[in-house]
Amino acid sequence: MNKPIFGDEAFQARLSSFLETRAKLCTHKMKYLKHAVYLVEDYTGKRYILKGMKQNESVRQQLDFQYAYSDSDIIKFVHFPNGELFLYHYDYSWLLMPFQEGKTLYFGEEQERRAAVRALKNFHLRAKGIKVTDPLIRPPLLFKWEHRLDKFRKTLVVFEAFGKDSLAKEIIKLTDRQLHYLQEKVDWYALEKTAVDQLSWTHGDVASHNFLKSKSGEIYLLDFDLLSLAPVSYDWIQLGQRFLPYIGCDIPQLSSHIELARDGDELAFMLRSIALPSDLIREWLIFYRTKPTSNQLYDYLIKMEGKWEQRVQFVKEVDIVLT
Repeated sequence: MNKPIFGDEAFQARLSSFLETRAKLCTHKMKYLKHAVYLVEDYTGKRYILKGMKQNESVRQQLDFQYAYSDSDIIKFVHFPNGELFLYHYDYSWLLMPFQEGKTLYFGEEQERRAAVRALKNFHLRAKGIKVTDPLIRPPLLFKWEHRLDKFRKTLVVFEAFGKDSLAKEIIKLTDRQLHYLQEKVDWYALEKTAVDQLSWTHGDVASHNFLKSKSGEIYLLDFDLLSLAPVSYDWIQLGQRFLPYIGCDIPQLSSHIELARDGDELAFMLRSIALPSDLIREWLIFYRTKPTSNQLYDYLIKMEGKWEQRVQFVKEVDIVLT
């Protein structure tokens, strides 16, 4: 079977026909949102989000998890009109969620940062202790960071082409230093084992677009593709990195949002992990995969220099606090 072109109208027509025949879902409108994700409206005016997923293990885990999750602060998958929870077609598992009116949070606003923190705290509390069949255990966060740095090194030639090789080398040097500290000082095996033993769940992708604020002010968490048994600190590290562009190198402001440990070793782990420029590297790799033009590359690197200056300052502040 040819690889589907999700934004193609012909493919959407075939998908719509499949939904009507197999799922008894008669689509009046279908709008492509992003890769394998559509806004669907039936003939009664009811709207849904239709999502295609490749990883069957993740589908099963999400369905098991949401069945056991008691609160209403996450957007859960619902049954298709034919009673099935997922359908397999075009090498994808297709799932349905009710469409929720609202807007994603903006971390530039302090009130919305605090709303995200409250929602994440509640999720961790409600999720702890949930058992699923054969849960997915993902590699420690350290492995992901190391793998990401390896990919970044391979793009050094791009920085050199624009005379920005010193920027890339500084990022590599600082990342290497921070990773060395985290390798030496953190017992990753114990950290992971404790989380698994305690059935501690993480969302895995706490970007602003995965927090939805309804018209009535309720906050919902979306997109659990990276759901995992893991230390909750992984979510807080990622959220701290998401907040940094809006709070600069202000550690007291960061700690007013995210509960940083008072214990020396744990505080050092959190601050040095947040300071690690893994998020800047991730954003660069995502951008580079889009095959940008030379002008787009140059503009991006100029902006990246500004972000890097801010991160270097934050690292200096972390060093002062931990000295």
